[in-house]
Amino acid sequence: ISIPRLAPLRRHSTNANRQNVADYAEHHLQELLNEKILDRDYHIFLQYFNGDISNKEFTIEEFYKFFQLTKTHGERLLDIFGETTCIQVNSINGKRVIRIAHVLSMAPISVKALILFKTFDRNDDKHVSVEEIREFYETYLIEFRFPHDSSCRQELIDVFLQAFRMWDANRQMNFDQFYTILQETPNSLESLQLINIPNNNDQIDKLKWQAWRRNNKYHILIILVYILATIGLDIFLIIKLVVKEQNRNVWLILARMAGSSITLNYILSIILMLKHCMALIRTNRWLRRFLPVDDHIDAHRYVGGALGFYIVVHSLAHIINYATNTQGITPYASALECLMHYFREQQTICEKCCHVNYNHEAIQQRKLQKVDFIWVNRDVENFSWFLQLLNDFENEQLTYLETLRANNVTPKRYIDFHFYFTSLKSNNQGMIGYAPFDLAANIYQNVSNRDVLTKMRTKTILGRPQWSLLFAKFKAEYRRTSVFFTGKPVHQDGRRINKPIFDQIHLDKDDDGDSTSESESVTEVQYILDSVIAALDQNPDRRFIYVEIAFFWRWWNEQTDDIREKVKGFVNDGRLEFISGGWCMNDEATTHYSSIIDQHSLGAAFLRDQFGECGRPKVGWQIDPFGHSREQASLLAQMGFDGLFFARADYQDKDLRTKAKTMEMVWKASANLANQTWTSKSDDFFPYANHPHGYWTGYFTSRPALKRYERYSNNILQVTKQLNAFANTQARNIIFYLSEPMGVVQHHDAVSGTERQAVAFDYAQRLSDGIDAAQVCSSNNIFR
Repeated sequence: ISIPRLAPLRRHSTNANRQNVADYAEHHLQELLNEKILDRDYHIFLQYFNGDISNKEFTIEEFYKFFQLTKTHGERLLDIFGETTCIQVNSINGKRVIRIAHVLSMAPISVKALILFKTFDRNDDKHVSVEEIREFYETYLIEFRFPHDSSCRQELIDVFLQAFRMWDANRQMNFDQFYTILQETPNSLESLQLINIPNNNDQIDKLKWQAWRRNNKYHILIILVYILATIGLDIFLIIKLVVKEQNRNVWLILARMAGSSITLNYILSIILMLKHCMALIRTNRWLRRFLPVDDHIDAHRYVGGALGFYIVVHSLAHIINYATNTQGITPYASALECLMHYFREQQTICEKCCHVNYNHEAIQQRKLQKVDFIWVNRDVENFSWFLQLLNDFENEQLTYLETLRANNVTPKRYIDFHFYFTSLKSNNQGMIGYAPFDLAANIYQNVSNRDVLTKMRTKTILGRPQWSLLFAKFKAEYRRTSVFFTGKPVHQDGRRINKPIFDQIHLDKDDDGDSTSESESVTEVQYILDSVIAALDQNPDRRFIYVEIAFFWRWWNEQTDDIREKVKGFVNDGRLEFISGGWCMNDEATTHYSSIIDQHSLGAAFLRDQFGECGRPKVGWQIDPFGHSREQASLLAQMGFDGLFFARADYQDKDLRTKAKTMEMVWKASANLANQTWTSKSDDFFPYANHPHGYWTGYFTSRPALKRYERYSNNILQVTKQLNAFANTQARNIIFYLSEPMGVVQHHDAVSGTERQAVAFDYAQRLSDGIDAAQVCSSNNIFR
């Protein structure tokens, strides 16, 4: 394609003996205007303008839209490129548009700065005056729809002029001075990058999409059949439920639709696993062409993804259908005010010198360590009602950080704000039309240390958040992150979090080491126990039963004396009851009887020391282990328990007992312990099966290394206890370093081997540390 050269720029004579930045930029700009556009560069313009526009005519308004220009800015740009006649006739040729795009995209920083300088230089005298800058920005900001009144516009212009050292109304500056000041502020140079056009790869993506369609036309056909079958099932169910059965429950209908899709996808996953079915498809040319038998791994992946999606939809629809207690989310203003009130409670002010300090120890021990407040808004005026509170928070945090520095403590922020203004495009999407505003906003931020839109220290980001990058940053910085949002509620009235709506509830949090950090594992339970204690305090009719002592012991060690006294009162009144009382809910198939006794003794000793006789458990609670042994029942009976609740019996045994109404029975675990007036049982509830092909027996031998190490650790523990008894020493605290992890490892998701590998490693490490302590204790007793 042949593109004519544009009219030469208006140039004035320069001093030939003085080669400065302005001369270089002028020369480079002329070269860009006159050089030939290479094919690879021209291809970029074809993509950006969605085709060849060289032979088309465009109105000036269309030209402005190409480059996101306001009227004033666009007229200045055309004047710079010698295209004033285009403004008069309200028309510009496509070849000239491409030439301008080429200059904007290929120009170096110095040329981009020269273009911006000429934009301000209205009379083209190579000097910019205060009046010229004011005149341009007054009109430009109005056309740009700067979301503030005239006083704010004047403030922005004044700060801009101050940054360029133009305090006097008669002061002027040339391009060298302008460019020097830009180089002194790096983020101002970033504004010049907007004098460009984005790289558009839409055409390449279209070509790739066309090639993929040609190569996978039969796969596309089978996908369409799959989609039509899914839609057909949905229509059939809607007709059946709504028309025939007159069902108007939307969530139930959605759950049934998802259930039918689960069945369809399950059938598809089975078909690609049948040997004879796959052989039949391969021998038939037409079936082989349409069905992805040779891509069955990918097909399983897609079908599995669909199964996962429909299972989630099915479950959520049922949950929402049965949910009856929902409340709105507390406004964030109240949440932030409470957080700020907490910090002010830790504040102390010296009466003599008015110096401010904080109780740093109390602040560091708070549960909530950091808040990232993200606010996405399309109208800057909506920020205003909240700004006073946010400003107060910024000032409060600055005071707090200053006290940390004064005490030689590393400053640690407790709140960060992220404001997004979506009415204006981000710098990743904006072009030359945004450059003047971005430059002025950056200058204002540097000079006043305030954001031009909100007047806060936190800078407002234009455009929408890049959520993936934002949350990747949070994940890298913080170990645990919870997300709360407001906007359109998920449910009509929202849902109140942590609402304790129980009359009597049990808690048996699995101590299965889902996290390798003790502080992480206790965090989940501490919130439950905190809300339980508060709920028991509010309503005297409520009761709560608790099972595994390992978590309760960790929670108890972090409580104040007041909370402990309150909990003891609940235990004495029978409103908080401990059942089983073991350190954990132990497995019954792979544990040794002495370890079961030890872990129950460990929990019982803690309850006796803290709560006396009122804390003694009277009932066993083994609802999670994968089957039950007569030895466990015998041990609990000999411990003086009045009864035992368990859950996982073989499905056939459970069905027979349900029909015969013999679920309640005496378990004759020992010949001397049964009451023959009741229906009794003398053998184990092993093996456990929950359906005809679901026998839970693999864990009998899984993770043999951990099982062996647990037995070895038990031997060390028994020897240490016996030596301690013979030596008559009080080394209970030292032995605890081994007896505590041994108690945890008896859990039905620990010694059984059903945990993740990383968790198994953690159990072994804890046992190893305990063995080291026990061996020291044993050595001291031997040589005593």
